[in-house]
Amino acid sequence: PHIGWNTFELSSKRTLDTDQQLFVANSGIESQRFYFVHSYQLSPQEDSSNVTFTTTSYGSQTFASSVLKGSVFATQAHPEKSGVAGLKLLSTFLGNSSQETSLLLGESVPKPMSNATHGISKRVIACLDVRENDSGDLVVTKGDQYDVREKDGDREVRNLGKPVALARRYYEEGADEITFLNITSFRGEPLGDAPMLEVLERTSENVFVPLCIGGGIRDYTDSKGKYYSALDVADRYFRAGADKISLGSDAVYAAEEYYKSGGQKSGK
Repeated sequence: PHIGWNTFELSSKRTLDTDQQLFVANSGIESQRFYFVHSYQLSPQEDSSNVTFTTTSYGSQTFASSVLKGSVFATQAHPEKSGVAGLKLLSTFLGNSSQETSLLLGESVPKPMSNATHGISKRVIACLDVRENDSGDLVVTKGDQYDVREKDGDREVRNLGKPVALARRYYEEGADEITFLNITSFRGEPLGDAPMLEVLERTSENVFVPLCIGGGIRDYTDSKGKYYSALDVADRYFRAGADKISLGSDAVYAAEEYYKSGGQKSGK
């Protein structure tokens, strides 16, 4: 169940050649956190081929978190979802010099951690409530539960900014994860919500940390009578760029139905 940001430790059993030492120095692999999801428990002691490059600890378990042999480098972390540190690792592996990598990442080159901060960490998750305003534009909003309108004037939907721009800003300011909650999607047809799907697609172009989407992921029948399952909705969100989905009401309804039927599984 290893999900979160953790660190690499160079394997004590490996002797690195010059190229490998340069890769370690330029990539920052020893001094940054990377995003892991459901890691496989391969013990370094079981590595008879001696290809373990780094190890990572989760609780009392230490496992091989990356392997390196020749030009093959494989890691259990997800560099593409590990922010600037992950982009730097990928850039270095692809053969870019440290100067080229710095130019690629601009001002966002990560700072090394102290030894005291190694290991799994707490996360900062930016959660953005999203809905349409009266003009039909998707905006980030906040309010008292679902009451997100201004208290005076024309009672317009409170507008805190554009979802794509705010998500990128929070990512650049250090958020470890971005979550969009579409707070009015329960009223419509999620798969017909082209603006929300476009938000996911555009956000994925510039945000390189996990992206979660919630709201409206449920079974429904559209205005033409076609049935869609919650899985259909989740699948479309994943293909639009989401890394995670958040189930709310549908998870409750499924549990209620399961107990009401005496433990019969419906597949829904």
